[in-house]
Amino acid sequence: MNMPDQPATPMGGPFITEGGQLEYCGIGRRFGALVIDSVVLGIIYGIFVAMAGNADASGSSVSVSLTGLPAFLYFVVVVFYYVILESRGATLGKAALGMRVAKLDGTSISMGQAFGRNALRVIDSLPCLYILGAILIATSDKKQRLGDRAAGTVVVRA
Repeated sequence: MNMPDQPATPMGGPFITEGGQLEYCGIGRRFGALVIDSVVLGIIYGIFVAMAGNADASGSSVSVSLTGLPAFLYFVVVVFYYVILESRGATLGKAALGMRVAKLDGTSISMGQAFGRNALRVIDSLPCLYILGAILIATSDKKQRLGDRAAGTVVVRA
């Protein structure tokens, strides 16, 4: 495999290791990144709820929700979080754990590839807790979930 001439991302150097091979990231590291990203998005959700949410206190529990335009705007923020950050190399969770999203040849992905891999995130999360995605990662030689396979991407060590 040839080394790319240019760094794969503005966030760091090439995705290729010193041995000239991509080091694919498995379920554990990717799950850790998902937890970090979920915390970040949870904080953003809390801000949206504080600004425009509905609260319902009944008995000993309180539920909060977003509806209408605030819910739609939060959805847009979540999509942009993944698409923009991954097209630049990594979400905050992936970057914190030393991972990057790349094309199969180790170069940077496009905004379209980032959108494509994340559009299938809903299917990868089925039936719950990303079980389908975990099975696909475990059975893939490149550790790809469905979104990665469709978009021609991999998650590798940075």
